[in-house]
Amino acid sequence: MAPRKPPPPPVVRLTAKGVPAKKRGPAPKPISERPWTAPKPVRRVERSYTRERKIEVLQFLLNHRIADYRPRKAPRRRIGQPPHEQEPVPQTATRDANGQLVWYRAPTYVEASEWWKIPIPTIQGWWDSREKILEGTGIELPKSAPDREPVLSSSLIRKHLNRHLEKDLNSPNLNSNHNSRGDLSNA
Repeated sequence: MAPRKPPPPPVVRLTAKGVPAKKRGPAPKPISERPWTAPKPVRRVERSYTRERKIEVLQFLLNHRIADYRPRKAPRRRIGQPPHEQEPVPQTATRDANGQLVWYRAPTYVEASEWWKIPIPTIQGWWDSREKILEGTGIELPKSAPDREPVLSSSLIRKHLNRHLEKDLNSPNLNSNHNSRGDLSNA
């Protein structure tokens, strides 16, 4: 049997002058000898959700429908949802098994939060970044209908400008004694 090598000498830290450095602080006590202190309360719960869960929640918001027995007058829209993505107003209501009229509508953030047990602001953030989250999944978001006019079409802009130009021409403040800055001219 070969003789054992002696252990290497302990590493000694040296100062800039070459003198051995002093040890920093007292040696740590074992856990059993440390005094117990109460931990600080949790201020904010940190949760993380998988991409799959985010996609499931967004699909729920896009595809799920909830029976609503109240009379419905105007289409519902989520915050950040453009007008062309809003639900069309259904022309007819259907009757349920009891013979009551029922509308089917998309779930609200509150309903989605209760369903999935996820905070409302988290779901709102996912809805705001839905294009990025659903990118590459093959799930298509609703697009603007081709027969619908864009929100700010050129004809609407022309009508708006013409209306304001007519108001400016007919207003009593527009006088030939004023120049473009509104000052009285020396005529």
